[in-house]
Amino acid sequence: MLNEKNIIGAVLGISISASSIAFASESIQALLFAVKFQFNVQGVEIGEEYKVLNYDGHAYVPIRFVAENIGAAIDYDTDNETIVIKNGPLDVMDPNYKGISVGNLILTRVGENTKVTGQLKMENMANEKNMVGANLSFYNERDEKIGEIAITRHDFGNVAKTFEAIGVGDFRAYSALKLHIGTVNGRITGGPINN
Repeated sequence: MLNEKNIIGAVLGISISASSIAFASESIQALLFAVKFQFNVQGVEIGEEYKVLNYDGHAYVPIRFVAENIGAAIDYDTDNETIVIKNGPLDVMDPNYKGISVGNLILTRVGENTKVTGQLKMENMANEKNMVGANLSFYNERDEKIGEIAITRHDFGNVAKTFEAIGVGDFRAYSALKLHIGTVNGRITGGPINN
């Protein structure tokens, strides 16, 4: 004999089962894929923080790991729900200090501010432990400065290295930019660091 508690229990059980089926239809089952990586004949360990998946006979790899190992800059633009990868020439230079170039800039919004991800390379440096202090200034179409970031790292060299910095305000729609190298390995290169 069915009573009110049995009917309520049956209805709740059916509801939970139906929602589990609906949720399961939006998920996938993938297997962890034990694989090694090689970039330009050089073996690279993937590390514990990344996993490779095998789904339906296809390998799904961590895009940040791959992008960084091919020398690309990568970031995620939350406003546009887009993964941005740049791997072009580093073509921004300080006209007063040759040999250091910046490029592959990706600008994303972080609250009311702008996060700049990019790469810096130092030509003809013997090691990868060079310290750089630089400013990258962003200008609008009227040549007014609308934003600026500081670039400081201690491991720049002949290979392009990724940097990240946050500047005050939203200057993602900049028209021009200028690089100013203020210090290299603790030595002042000339002029004030702010443009």
